[in-house]
This record gives sequence, C-alpha cells and structure tokens, in this order.
Amino acid sequence: MKMGYNIVYDPKFKKPLSNLTGAVPLKEWPGMTPQNGGGYEYAFHQVQIQARPILPLSHPLKKASAPRGGKEFAAFWLRHKAALDEVGPFREFTLRY
Repeated sequence: MKMGYNIVYDPKFKKPLSNLTGAVPLKEWPGMTPQNGGGYEYAFHQVQIQARPILPLSHPLKKASAPRGGKEFAAFWLRHKAALDEVGPFREFTLRY
C-alpha cells in the first residue's frame, strides 16, 4: 500500500456475476494459506505480489545443504520441490492503484 496500490487480483475471490476479476482491497486481502506447517514469503515486483512457499523450521530439508554432484543434487532438488509443493503453490498476483 505504501507504493500506492489499493487492489489485488486474486482468482480465489472470483465470483460469477459479482466479482468477475477477483479484485480485493489490498488491506482486506488475506494472502495465501499454507499447509503442513509451512509459510509464505511475499515479494513486491513492479505491479505484482509474488507468493513463494517456504518450509517450516522443523522440516529436515530446511537445514540440509545441497550436494555438489549432478545426480545427488537433482535428487535433492526434487525432494525439496516436492516438500514445497506440500506447503502450497507459487503464485503471482497483479496489483492496481
């Protein structure tokens, strides 16, 4: 809101006949709902809010370091991606003044 934006477009608020665009006042927008103890980090990017899932602090992959090798790194990345998908999806939301 400090950047002058007042409206966020969120598809989960679309309703036939009453809210075709999913427009929600930014101060009333609840954001994303994480699952499995995770959370979301939000980033402001030009005219968008980006919501990225993050793992809970207690998750074993949160403190693990990625291996340096090709196959091991790929397997680690796939496990990490699957764990993030359990928290929720990555989303981008458009903003309006």
